[in-house]
Amino acid sequence: MASASAAARRTAGPRRPSAFPVRASFVLATAALLTGCSRGAEPLPADEAVGHYEDVAAGVSGALASSGREFSYLAPSESVTEDGGTCLYRAGQWESGQSFDGDLTERAAWNEYAEPVEEVLAEHGFTDLGRVHRRGALHHLAATDRHGARFELDEQGRFTIADARVDADPCTAEALGIG
Repeated sequence: MASASAAARRTAGPRRPSAFPVRASFVLATAALLTGCSRGAEPLPADEAVGHYEDVAAGVSGALASSGREFSYLAPSESVTEDGGTCLYRAGQWESGQSFDGDLTERAAWNEYAEPVEEVLAEHGFTDLGRVHRRGALHHLAATDRHGARFELDEQGRFTIADARVDADPCTAEALGIG
């Protein structure tokens, strides 16, 4: 009988020594995506960056107007920085002054706000907002676009657009027409 048991184990195939390398690769890839680390991001031409993300912000503001929120731009929250030879544009932060309702620890509670925003983001090349993220006690949804820009919508009724790769030389606010 012992040999039948041994034969059954052999036909099942060898056991993989550990799933750790596969899991670790998956976790690292996911972390890179979620942190906006997109080295292969396609830079947006400097003369298009400001207008493009202004259109995104206006669309998101309009999509959330049906929830009774009116968003305003927080000045000065726009900036241009260089990081390791990459020119990054932060379009800024907008706030409504009105927190979103519900227990926003789960995605289902965000759906009434997220769905209209996702439609706007998709029109401008962003990914879906996906799952709920947490930074400290604050919950938020996030999406990225092909330029590396990260969009975040938080439970306090704010959204930001940051880290868009821009083709600007020199990497200055003036090169983007905001100086």
